[in-house]
Amino acid sequence: MPTFAEATQRPWDRVDWLFWMFRQIVCWTRRGEQDGGERSYDKLNAAVDALAQVRSRLHSMRICITGRNDYLERVDPAMAARLAQTFPSLRADDIQRCTGLLLDELERIGPEFCRWEGTVFPAAGCVAIRQMIAAFNALPLHP
Repeated sequence: MPTFAEATQRPWDRVDWLFWMFRQIVCWTRRGEQDGGERSYDKLNAAVDALAQVRSRLHSMRICITGRNDYLERVDPAMAARLAQTFPSLRADDIQRCTGLLLDELERIGPEFCRWEGTVFPAAGCVAIRQMIAAFNALPLHP
């Protein structure tokens, strides 16, 4: 999995990396849920780790937008409170809930961040991720 620094050579890559990570989270969560056995822990743990990376990147994006290198609670207490709700257990439904909350946060700050970067926010990416989540949720767990 590429790191944020490796994957973000151009400004628009910074948001594209987040979409890639959301895709990974959804896939790992679903596989962990489907496996239900020996691989389940590793898949769900990978999803939780990716959520942490997304949360951290969203935090950094907000700091960039405000230009204030300070604690998030001081910079944007409402965002800090929202991000505090995105620490899941290793249950697939909890990971999915947190994924949705972080996607909401990206939709909230992404356009402003992209303006700050001098690019356009790819809102269609959020739509595509939500459609993927819905499609995966419609699949049977054990085909």
